[in-house]
Amino acid sequence: MIITIRGTSGCGKTTLARRVKDWWGDDWDEIKFENGKTTGYTSRNVFLFGPYKDGLQSGGVDSVKWDEFRFRKTRMDYIEEWCMKGYHVIHEGLMESAEVVRTAGWNATYPVHAVFLDVPLQDCLDWINKRRVARGKMEPVNPKLTSDKFRELQRVQKRLVAAGVDALWLSREAAFIHICELLKETEGYRP
Repeated sequence: MIITIRGTSGCGKTTLARRVKDWWGDDWDEIKFENGKTTGYTSRNVFLFGPYKDGLQSGGVDSVKWDEFRFRKTRMDYIEEWCMKGYHVIHEGLMESAEVVRTAGWNATYPVHAVFLDVPLQDCLDWINKRRVARGKMEPVNPKLTSDKFRELQRVQKRLVAAGVDALWLSREAAFIHICELLKETEGYRP
């Protein structure tokens, strides 16, 4: 199974992935690439793609953009490799949020659940600007970029549904519950 968390900047993708990681348990092993950088974590039969370290504001696939991981194809291949090893994969990130073809293709072999975070655009913009100020960038983000991304994601979700993928727009809390319910059905779940 592949669970892909999607949404605009500032919608809470990383926060949701961290929350699911905490809910799943504390027995995660850190997976490092040959350069010593973290690519993700495994726990029982789940692989969480991304370096979810304290202090990182974005922890998902967007944070793994070094060496060959600069390329979307490499990141997508890496997800599939973990599936072939028998893991259920959770991934999130803005860079992969608009991807359709590979995600729909995976669905023929691994059930894909795409969770699109339904967060008001202004809430996302407020969070982005708060992060920018924390990094010393006083200029507010251009709202057009985020609103354009939101409209693009609406089209992506419709295309995924048309391709047979379970692709839902959910609030942050509903998304958390949905992902936990999906993971409860796996052989690695421990209540």
